[in-house]
Amino acid sequence: MRHIDSRQKSVFGEDAIGVWMDDDYYAAVFQEDGAARLDIVRHDLRGGLTWDDLRQIKNACGFGDKDAIEFYPKESSVINTGNVRHLYIFDQDLPIIRRPA
Repeated sequence: MRHIDSRQKSVFGEDAIGVWMDDDYYAAVFQEDGAARLDIVRHDLRGGLTWDDLRQIKNACGFGDKDAIEFYPKESSVINTGNVRHLYIFDQDLPIIRRPA
């Protein structure tokens, strides 16, 4: 993925702090409380992003050394803004992640 200069805003009006693109995907990162949110979408708007796809995109956007989680809110908190995947990226190692010995 290549970093692009863009003044992208989220559907909530947040300013992106980084935007990347390749032939298949678009990704933008937004600052959250205590984390960054990486929004990932396919250009063709289809689903089918695998775990490996998400990990590769996270790494290509410069977050390979950071823990990230994909969040699935309770049903009453779902806001469906389209076929977008969201990874929350943390500066600190997450304690729930098992680390190699």
